[in-house]
Amino acid sequence: MTYFSSASLVAFYVVQPLLLVLKTTLTILLFLAAPLVHLGHYVILICSWPFHFLAKFETLYIFFGVATLVGILTGTSLHYASRFMASILNIEGRSEGSRGGLWEYRAARRRTEEKKARSSARPRNEKHQPKAGGGLKDQYDEWLKQDMKQKKKKGLIPSTILEEDDSSENGF
Repeated sequence: MTYFSSASLVAFYVVQPLLLVLKTTLTILLFLAAPLVHLGHYVILICSWPFHFLAKFETLYIFFGVATLVGILTGTSLHYASRFMASILNIEGRSEGSRGGLWEYRAARRRTEEKKARSSARPRNEKHQPKAGGGLKDQYDEWLKQDMKQKKKKGLIPSTILEEDDSSENGF
C-alpha cells in the first residue's frame, strides 16, 4: 500500500503544475473569448426567434393538421364509396376516351370565335341599309317606319312621358 500512496503522491506533484498551467490558460482564453461567447448567445437567440414565434401557433398547426387529415380521409372515402356505388348500380359517367382535353376545349373556343367573327362581318339588320334607287328622304322615312315597328314589337312607347314636378307648398 505504501507503494500505491507514494506513486499517487509523485503523480500529484507531477500533474499539479500541468493542471495549474492548463487552468490558467483556460481562464485567459475564456476571458478573451467572453465577448464572442456573449455575441454568439445573441446570434443564437436571434436565429431561434422565428421558432419561438411559431411555437405560439402550435395549437393552430395541430388543429389545421388534423383538419387536413380528416378532410383528406373523408374525401378519399367519399370518392371510393361513390365509385363503388356507381359500379354496383352500373351508372358510370363518361368513359375515359370521351373525356375532353385541352385540345378539344381550344377547338370549341376557336369555333365560337369564328362564328362571332362571321356574324360581326355581315350587317346585323339588312332592312336598315340604304336602297340603291330611292331618294335620301324616302330612305330615311322607311328607316324610321321600320324602327318604330321594331320598337312597338319590343314594347317600347314611341313618345316620351314627362314627369310632373310636385308643386305643393307644404315642403313634402
